[in-house]
Amino acid sequence: MSPVVLGEYFLMSANRRFPLSAPQLGLWLFQQLDPKNPVLSIGDVLEIRGAIDPEVYRAAIRHVVREAEALRIRIAEDGDGVFQYLVAPDAVQVSVVDLSGEADPHAAAEAHMAAGFDRAIDPTQDPLFAPELLKLAEDRYLSYHRFHHVAVDGWSMGLVARRLAAVYTRLAAGQEPGDSPFSPLGTLLEADTAYRESPAYSEDAEFWRRYLADLPEATRLTTGVPGIPQRLVCRSTVLAEPVAARLRTLAGTVGVRTSAVEIAATAAYLHHMTGARELVLGLPVAARLDRTVRSVPGMASNVVPLRLELDPGATVADFLGHVAERTRQVLDHQMYRYEDLSRDLNLVGTRQQLEGPLVNAMNFDYDLKFGTAPATGRYLPLGLVQDLSFQFQDRQDGQGWRIQPQGNADLYSAEELDGHSARMVRFLTALASATPDTPLARLGVLLPGEGEVLESWQGAVTGAPVVSVPELFAVQVAASPGAVAVEFGDTVLTYAELDARANQVAHWLIERGVRAESTVGVWMDRSVELVVALLGVAKAGGVYVPFHPEWPQERRDLICERAGVLLVVTADDVAAVGGYPRGSADVAVLPEQLAYVMFTSGSTGEPKGVAARQCDVTALALDGAFAGVGDRVLVNSPHSFDASTFELWVPLLNGGRVVVSPPGRVDGRELAGLIASSGVTALWLTAGLFGVMAEEHPECFAGVAQVWAGGDVVSPAAVRRVQAVCPGLVVVNGYGPTETTTFITHHRMDALAEDVADIPVGRPLDNMRVYVLDAGLGLVPPGVVGELYVAGAGLARGYVGRPGLTAERFVASPFRAGERLYRTGDLVRWDANGRLVYAGRADEQVKIRGFRIELGEIEAALLQHPGVARTVVTAREAGPGRGK
Repeated sequence: MSPVVLGEYFLMSANRRFPLSAPQLGLWLFQQLDPKNPVLSIGDVLEIRGAIDPEVYRAAIRHVVREAEALRIRIAEDGDGVFQYLVAPDAVQVSVVDLSGEADPHAAAEAHMAAGFDRAIDPTQDPLFAPELLKLAEDRYLSYHRFHHVAVDGWSMGLVARRLAAVYTRLAAGQEPGDSPFSPLGTLLEADTAYRESPAYSEDAEFWRRYLADLPEATRLTTGVPGIPQRLVCRSTVLAEPVAARLRTLAGTVGVRTSAVEIAATAAYLHHMTGARELVLGLPVAARLDRTVRSVPGMASNVVPLRLELDPGATVADFLGHVAERTRQVLDHQMYRYEDLSRDLNLVGTRQQLEGPLVNAMNFDYDLKFGTAPATGRYLPLGLVQDLSFQFQDRQDGQGWRIQPQGNADLYSAEELDGHSARMVRFLTALASATPDTPLARLGVLLPGEGEVLESWQGAVTGAPVVSVPELFAVQVAASPGAVAVEFGDTVLTYAELDARANQVAHWLIERGVRAESTVGVWMDRSVELVVALLGVAKAGGVYVPFHPEWPQERRDLICERAGVLLVVTADDVAAVGGYPRGSADVAVLPEQLAYVMFTSGSTGEPKGVAARQCDVTALALDGAFAGVGDRVLVNSPHSFDASTFELWVPLLNGGRVVVSPPGRVDGRELAGLIASSGVTALWLTAGLFGVMAEEHPECFAGVAQVWAGGDVVSPAAVRRVQAVCPGLVVVNGYGPTETTTFITHHRMDALAEDVADIPVGRPLDNMRVYVLDAGLGLVPPGVVGELYVAGAGLARGYVGRPGLTAERFVASPFRAGERLYRTGDLVRWDANGRLVYAGRADEQVKIRGFRIELGEIEAALLQHPGVARTVVTAREAGPGRGK
């Protein structure tokens, strides 16, 4: 901008009225929304280490008030609009408060200042500058300054503090204060008007229009909605000087300002705490591009949105350079008001904000002297914060950095801000120890001891044997050959009978070329023959590939091709093997051999086959979570759905009984009758079906010991309803994808409390390890959302015939040598009790009635039609918990 030439119109005097500048008018209008709200009170305090003469201090304040017109303005409104005018300098009163007699003078001073900020300033009646001298001891004083934000900004407070110290020093020495360093307040007013009438205004508007196109949703550290705060929570901590010195050195090495390090640290911290790859921070700016304007106490500051992209693979130097370049870009257009941006984007009157947390880097000299007494300054509340702000102050006085988080009291507690402060210090300490080439993702935010806490929440390590399905089933046959293993209507098979019939199927398969890990399609509906066929395939050393009876020929052919299916078994085949030997086929089936390949939806348009091992199935069956569950378990899922692994093998490998539901579709009334009449003690239901049964037939669970539900979010209301009707019923939220052999975690509910709004997915099963990680595979703290990775028992071998996809989803663990992690794509967080809570998906996969659906598979199928050029598939709610 061109230098400001002061016009006669803007020379302010006590008997003239003058318009408010655009920054002032925005704050005035905000005040009118809630006149009693004290949040527009801002301030600072100078901590003086030495004796102060109160009368000299009063004289210095009066002199500065005469020089700085902004300290003695009032706001008024009449029929012609709102305006400002000056009052006499002596209208600003100076209080001296002696707190030296208090038991803890420092604490008393902090309480006194905090109480001041709880009182609103009426800009039409009250002084907009309220200075006080607080005496803590003969050689300890606080110069405390409270302002209304419509009068001054943070830049102005620095100007006033420096001038106050200089005037006091000269008066105390018997000298004249000297010429004022301040330009008239009218300079600011004219500069604001000149800017808004200049081409720069429209050029800036066009820049911001392009810059804010496709703006991502603001990233926050709270689930609450930002709004006008009634009170701010302000906390403070100090980053040790050795760490601060290393950060200054890092900035110099990379070639950026220290402020870029502070902004980058805030952005990287938000990324670690939320997983967001693109952030919009609020950047408070002085909005004083002209040198003359920079010497005027008054209100000019602004907030500009700062868009930053975070690549987990980026180095520290890469990201610091990115932040510095983006900051330079927005600072060139900082005069364009935030209020105008909100208007341009139609956000006025909404609760939506452009930006997430604010980051205020205040690295300027605030080291002063009152005579011979040194003084250091710190900011108190510093403006409107609807969500959260991080203030950094580096006085370069050997005392480190002061970090001050300030949050909307409706959204953040003091304890939460202290936690963020501690984690920010932890992150900055790691950053200070990094080199410019260090990947940003390696810098974590875990506090000391949190790693051990996370480790304590892992699944129990047990001595369960690593065996195959045939081995474990043989144990049950030997123990209870006459016990009933399968019940299907009026048909029952004992363990000995099931063993014999499965052996016959195994002989039949071997005769047809089935060997170790030969894949065998199993195409039939629920029946005794289905159970016999699956066990028979296992006994032959083969791998069963379940075909849903309603799958079209095209899908069956595709799966046969992808899995390399040797032959397909039907119910008629099983019924026709009566002439084969009933004794064992004597095939040694190893625990590491595959047990089944189960196909799930694929994002590329093709289903993907999950290859689970024998030991994965037996690990599930032997897990302590199922102790006493397998007495009588209902088999109601299609065998192409991974819940059937629980329904079949948990009871059969523990000496229990499977009660097989009739073939075909079973409606809620039929299912309720079957549950009640068959005496099942445990069953699995998808979350959606459980909700239906809870609503329409809750009494059907009266004889059931446990209901496992999952595959989607389980409704707390549904749990409470069935437990109210059936006291003693245990409901378990079971969670896990096919790649982890049905379950990863479980959460048992003996009686769900009324105040529970979200049901956790719980803790890991035995011998399983879960990690909640950020984009750089770093552990996130408890309470922070990250992506769930799984290791240990039950982890599938991978995707059959898809080495690339297997390598993408099953990755090397950074925590244990030789350990593999499965990337679930699910977003979760740890709660305070060490339970995982589901928080959504990291991709476009959805769950419909418990089944995994990749939207990409549906889109790919639609695009095969010659009449479809482009397509978008989305899931919507047809009702609470009913996805479509």
